[in-house]
Amino acid sequence: LNIHYSLKIIMITISTLTTGISALVKKGYVVKTKSDTDRRVVYLKLTERGVAAYKHHEEFHIAMTDEVTKELTDEEIEVLVKALKRISGYFQLRR
Repeated sequence: LNIHYSLKIIMITISTLTTGISALVKKGYVVKTKSDTDRRVVYLKLTERGVAAYKHHEEFHIAMTDEVTKELTDEEIEVLVKALKRISGYFQLRR
């Protein structure tokens, strides 16, 4: 994927991305490697610490979703999903 297209999809600027990645590198979650063949290309890779943080974050979201939905009826879940799809659609149109 082209980086500029990707940034447009997630609605952030290149400077915001650069700042975020620099913070992740400084904290030891990501390592950057420059391409040997194209000086414009930089590869990013999660460190072991980054993988652990990602897994922890994923587990948090699963637990949060389970907790929020565990006492909802099927009808309430259907309404929630429909509302979230509308919200997502709203942001999709404003890219």
